[in-house]
Amino acid sequence: MQLLKLDDLSTEQNQAIDALVERRRANLWAKPGSGKTVVAATAAVRLFEGPTLVLATKRIAELVWRQELARWEHLAHLEACLLFGSPTKRAQLLGTSADFYLINYELLPWLADELKGAPWPFRSILMDEVSKLKAAGTQRFKKLRRPILDIPVRIGMTGTPRGNAIMGVWGQTYMAAATPDHTPLAPSMGHFKARWFCPVDKERRIWRPNSGAEAEVREAAARYAHSMPRSSAAAEAKVVPVAVATPAAVRRQYAALEADLCVTIDGHEILAPEAGTLRGKLLQLCSGAIYTNPERTHYVEAHEGKIEALSDIIDDMQGEPLLVFYRFRHELERMQARYPDILTIEDADSWLKHGGVLMVHPASAAHGLNLHVGGCSTSVWFTLPDSQELWEQGNRRLARTGQREEVVAMVLALQNTVEDNVARNLAAHGRLQDELIDAADKELSI
Repeated sequence: MQLLKLDDLSTEQNQAIDALVERRRANLWAKPGSGKTVVAATAAVRLFEGPTLVLATKRIAELVWRQELARWEHLAHLEACLLFGSPTKRAQLLGTSADFYLINYELLPWLADELKGAPWPFRSILMDEVSKLKAAGTQRFKKLRRPILDIPVRIGMTGTPRGNAIMGVWGQTYMAAATPDHTPLAPSMGHFKARWFCPVDKERRIWRPNSGAEAEVREAAARYAHSMPRSSAAAEAKVVPVAVATPAAVRRQYAALEADLCVTIDGHEILAPEAGTLRGKLLQLCSGAIYTNPERTHYVEAHEGKIEALSDIIDDMQGEPLLVFYRFRHELERMQARYPDILTIEDADSWLKHGGVLMVHPASAAHGLNLHVGGCSTSVWFTLPDSQELWEQGNRRLARTGQREEVVAMVLALQNTVEDNVARNLAAHGRLQDELIDAADKELSI
């Protein structure tokens, strides 16, 4: 694999790196697919004062960060250590020498307890999806609140806050920019809420922004952030593959179904008597669930890999509008079970006005809909279609005249599966970008 060079960074990425190096403590506001991982890593390297701690979800730490570091010439030589495994193994890994230490947010309390009473060895901290630290009452926030003040280089990474997401701005800004002598935005989360929000219930559990609060909060938080825009709009969508973590049990189920034309999942026998049926069943398994009857009214769930990956993207969007294409109806139903506020094609007008997550089948949105006018420039394909027309027309809902930003189409896929073939078939028509094919050909150790 040919390594990318610093010259391959965009103007927007270089400007963001310069801004972060100058500030040393700031949030990086950028939409998914903007390349903020390499931006934050490069800034940390330029400011290198010692080991860097990277906080991320487990999937992103394991699949995204290690791959991204390995893609760039100026980063590939750096040692990355994943603080995963049993407590004993994590403690051993923490004692090894590395440039980047990667850990998921759920393990922050363990890390704080492991280092309790001693100065933290990290001189930089990169918080991927810093929205995971938005709630000041959580253990992860409380455990990190004091030690982080001693870390001189801090970069939080997330989307520009919008709508209800502004409630989490205080916690995110504190983690990125607070010092022992200064707490940004307000002295505490309570003061922050009292200034810009009002309760809507007697128990004061639900708060809503005051009139004009969203713009005021975003303006105040922008003093502690650099906003990195995407490149100018292009004629075609930029395709960004998203690696999906696949449990070993699912790999075994996939291999059994492929070889034996049958597999038992959660007590349900799944049969694929012919090649066409097998292909469809394998695609369903990749998506996370398989229909158990011909009418497709019942299904059995196999894994949540794609749901977890899409959840990471939704968190990272911070309330910005997001368009999601599904292939199987159960993909929509399973996402609605986790996110009841997800909108469907019937709600398109409301989505254009108010944003949120719109989940549609590409056939219902393939022609005529101007979904870009609501400010959306990011789409996610939960499972790719076989139809070249659906793929192209789906992407053209956002990549069309009047779009002001580069459009990014993110594709969730399990590597080394039938989904590779779907991508190759679309690519054979010359429309799917090389990045997706390269990702499909990579061997992932899962």
